[in-house]
Amino acid sequence: GIHCRSDSHSSLDPAGGGISRGDFSCEENLPQSSCSAVGAAGEPFSPRASFGEPAAPPSRKILSAYLRVPVPAPGTELRFMPLEGLDIITFQRFRETTPLRGAPRSSWQGLHALVPDSEVAREVEDWAAVVLCQALSLENILSLLQAALLERQTVLFCPDLGTLSGAVCAVLPLLRPFRWQSILLPILPTHLTEFLEAPVPFLCGFQYKTPTVRQAVQGLVRVNVYKDSVAGTQNLPALPGRASLAERLAPAHAALRELDPGHVLPGLAPSSRGRRAVRAFLEPLEAHLQRWVEDLPKHTITDVGGGAGERVSLLMKDSFVGSFPLDMRPFMAALTETQTFAAYSDSTLRGWNAAQVE
Repeated sequence: GIHCRSDSHSSLDPAGGGISRGDFSCEENLPQSSCSAVGAAGEPFSPRASFGEPAAPPSRKILSAYLRVPVPAPGTELRFMPLEGLDIITFQRFRETTPLRGAPRSSWQGLHALVPDSEVAREVEDWAAVVLCQALSLENILSLLQAALLERQTVLFCPDLGTLSGAVCAVLPLLRPFRWQSILLPILPTHLTEFLEAPVPFLCGFQYKTPTVRQAVQGLVRVNVYKDSVAGTQNLPALPGRASLAERLAPAHAALRELDPGHVLPGLAPSSRGRRAVRAFLEPLEAHLQRWVEDLPKHTITDVGGGAGERVSLLMKDSFVGSFPLDMRPFMAALTETQTFAAYSDSTLRGWNAAQVE
């Protein structure tokens, strides 16, 4: 889900030594602080089977090599050669602006704990938002957003794996300023349907709706990407301001649907036209959601008795929900019970309190 570019070169031609990581190194002296997957003596890495061992399939070689490449620092470039003789893939990592004080760095686990949630959403948006808009109508996108905001267990179906993973990943930028706090699996194998019994929110994708999968997803929010349909949201509280939001987003949604699908791939840098259309779609959506929470500090009780002038604020949910018109309160009451809202309010109030102390 990260936009890269591919250059035709036969070698990485690194300049200078690096820090060894097995058969890989991070070349500190490369232009733009590039991190590359290279072999001994600066040659491109090309995994080979040991004598007497069967050769691994190319797909396994590529995946194994990629997973061993060091994560590049923000603002630096990574260069990776999948296999000897193939084009080099380069990736310029996004440099995030200074995050809000007190904001959690990442809700992801493992490798992704190195990357802030906001950066993950930023890196996938130019690809995933286009994929989603080309696959789903605007009304169905808003239904998916509605379910995600309320942390409903949601599954998406599409036989095309690229479209499926793009549609699932698109939820991350759709949720801003909030951040998804639970499990997100763009592609879940059909033999792991037991996972759907987990008592936690999740967003996951299935390539095919087999009889076993069909039975397992009964009662969940179901998005058939290939049919452009959404089921299971009829009992959810209405998304506040849905009609006006749809009217504002309609021109950008139409513009995204007109883009050439062949130019919307995770391995290709987006066109300027595509990037403008993505911004025109996501920015009004984020502003709409931001307005819901812009007055959070007005509905808090603050204790200033902590040591060293520490301030601790507690959100009064009843006061917050009661500040909205009657028709919005069912949704806002449900939203305040989610981990998504709790993480956002805690982060916002910590930053607000820190600013008051200064």
